[in-house]
Amino acid sequence: MDNIFKDSVPDYLHNSTAFYVIATDLAGKYAYTNHLFAKKFAFITDNFIGKDCTTLAIHPEEIQLLHHVVAKCFENSHPISIHLRKPDAKGDYYWTNWEFSVLQDTNATPIGIFCIGYDISESERLRYHVQSLLAQLEEKNETLKRQNEALREIARRESHEMRRPLANILGLVDVINLQEQEKAQYISQLTQVAKELDSVIHKIVHTANENESDEML
Repeated sequence: MDNIFKDSVPDYLHNSTAFYVIATDLAGKYAYTNHLFAKKFAFITDNFIGKDCTTLAIHPEEIQLLHHVVAKCFENSHPISIHLRKPDAKGDYYWTNWEFSVLQDTNATPIGIFCIGYDISESERLRYHVQSLLAQLEEKNETLKRQNEALREIARRESHEMRRPLANILGLVDVINLQEQEKAQYISQLTQVAKELDSVIHKIVHTANENESDEML
């Protein structure tokens, strides 16, 4: 029986250094693995033949997905693509891409599933890195939007408070110019209005600084 599965694999794939190749029987048992697959996962077992493919060299969360794809293979004449995480010798997982198709004997009778895959970990890492950068950029844009909106609100709100003491100052200056004898009284009032304006300015600065601190947190 092993020869049927092995003979169904093109010669160039037996010793491929880029593609993993496996074949399973209809019960989901390994019936063939090429040299690259056997070498890559030798830390799991030194002989995959006859062992259940759903319990070895696959992430537990993807077992149901594997069953679903195998079922689809029998419903379609074309290969079905699937991404699977595979274990490494360090206890972690890396990404692979596979194509599954029904394997038939010389009488066109299904005898198992033919699977060919390759490592896509580098492209997956790059994809996740790009996604992370985009998320950071979006977060910074949102922060800038909030800061700009806060500053516009500060300018809108505080400008109204500043106009009142400024108008009072200008009015007092006009009065001082007209009534020299009461200058001391108006200067006192002018000083008070100036203090009010100074208080408004301090409040603007404090609000802006407080908003900036909140954004940094």
